[in-house]
Amino acid sequence: MSESDWSGATEEKKFRLDGDIFIKSSLREEEWQCHHETGEKYQPKMSIERAKNEAANLRFIREHTSIPVPRVLYECENHGAYTIAMTRAKGVTMDTLSPPEKVIVMAKMQPYFDSFHRLKSSKLGGVSGLICPPHPVLNKVPYEKCQWAPKSILSDLYVFCHMDAHQENIFVDPETLDITCIIDFEFAGFYPQDFDLPLYKYERSQLPDRSDFAEEFLQFLNTYW
Repeated sequence: MSESDWSGATEEKKFRLDGDIFIKSSLREEEWQCHHETGEKYQPKMSIERAKNEAANLRFIREHTSIPVPRVLYECENHGAYTIAMTRAKGVTMDTLSPPEKVIVMAKMQPYFDSFHRLKSSKLGGVSGLICPPHPVLNKVPYEKCQWAPKSILSDLYVFCHMDAHQENIFVDPETLDITCIIDFEFAGFYPQDFDLPLYKYERSQLPDRSDFAEEFLQFLNTYW
């Protein structure tokens, strides 16, 4: 795939929709974007690790649950970037619904959230074996220090957490309001359940401040690892 084939890019990744296939890739260093607020070159943190983590987590969820998530078609690392092709999420995102419709979807989302948390592990981090904390945590850590090595404990204390389950990551059939797909598992993994905030219950403009969460999460990582 040539560079001209990509249809769009954010500060952290580039993407393309090809029929029923969605392709996204981390950015190579020469592709780093300027930050939308500061105008300075933005260095995505753990971009390759997060892509690997997402692919592993998606395969795990499809194998062990009936939760609707994209199917990974292929993944590869090439010249400093990591690319994943997956099935396209169908429907509309939850954030586009009316408030009464969102209430209905929230009730349907809770059982899926509970299903995630019934999956347990004695090892902290993603199925990939990588710890990829969400943005509020990464934003507090210098680029060169974003590295954590998983360790096991003596019991299945950790549960599978999505870690980024906001409304834009939940696709819904606009007619039935059934959830058709849950996306973006790059930060997902096994963590204490309290860390998996139900962000889907909030409008984007009303998301809770996660600075305390980030401090607690970072302290947890630094204490045990």
